[in-house]
Amino acid sequence: DISVDGKIARDLPAALERVLSESEAEAVDVVGHSLGGTTLYAYLASHGDGRIGRCITIGSPLQFHLPASAHAVALLSRGPLLAAALPKRLPLRRFCELGLMTNLVFPARPHFNLDNVERGMLLRMMRDGVDDGSLRELIQLVSWSHAGGFRSLDGSVDYRGGMARIRAPMLLLGAAADQHVPPESLNEVAAALGSREKEIRI
Repeated sequence: DISVDGKIARDLPAALERVLSESEAEAVDVVGHSLGGTTLYAYLASHGDGRIGRCITIGSPLQFHLPASAHAVALLSRGPLLAAALPKRLPLRRFCELGLMTNLVFPARPHFNLDNVERGMLLRMMRDGVDDGSLRELIQLVSWSHAGGFRSLDGSVDYRGGMARIRAPMLLLGAAADQHVPPESLNEVAAALGSREKEIRI
């Protein structure tokens, strides 16, 4: 039952500490993909970048374009009775297992360019690469999908506002055909960053 805030406050600092300890380096260069890159922005905005060297993010916006079903689940969670009935963990893995049993690739088309991904590879990814999700994480991502919504779940930390203090060099990578993170969404990230060295590549 973790929100993205938990990854920002605990998981990423623990990973950095481990790398710094084992490498004896003074700073860590970080690559973040999708939510991993967005989590990196929020970490830098709220914790500073003293232990971070250079950063690359891949398809990492401030606002994700989520399907209507995600917004519906987040809306249902606002009612106390319905919120109590909703599972804390979203059974994404079981959903993919059902797809494998029926030999269907459920969510593939919005997520993948199927001309470039072999079906067998996609089925293996569904089998091995999907974990359950957290309801609180989904609610937070939905809140970020609204303009100016890049905040902690309780609203107390403004990650977007803190991005002006980021000084780490940033390379933002996007893909022209990405339906979830349109290339223009990276302009919003670059505008929020305080880094003097920042570049977008599509």
